Amino acid sequence: IGLGFIEYIYHKALLIDLYKTNYNIETKKILPIYYNGINIGYVEPDIIIQNNTHYIIIELKAFDKNIGKKEELQIHKYINHTKINKTIIGIIINFNQNINNIDKKAIQYKII
Repeated sequence: IGLGFIEYIYHKALLIDLYKTNYNIETKKILPIYYNGINIGYVEPDIIIQNNTHYIIIELKAFDKNIGKKEELQIHKYINHTKINKTIIGIIINFNQNINNIDKKAIQYKII
C-alpha cells in the first residue's frame, strides 16, 4: 500500500492477507503478566499466528528509525511471558517511513 501510513493501516492490511491462510490468527490478544503467581497486568502483541508447532508473535511499527533495543526488549517481554508448549518466534516489522523509494526494502524485520 506504500509508505506514509500509520501503524494501524499496515496492521489492517497485513491481517487481510493473513486471514487468507489456514493459520490461527489473533490480533491484540491480551497476554497476562504474572509476578509471584499474581496477575499484575497484561501486554497486547499486535498479531499472533499459531500452527501445530509454532507460536509467532508479530509486533508492527511505522516510524522513521531502524528497529532498536527498545523494540527488541518489547518482543522479548512478550516471548518470555507467553506460557505455551510450542516454539515461540518473535518478529518485529517496521514499515519505515524514511525510505524515499518504495522499491527499496520498505519493510524491515527482525526475528528474535
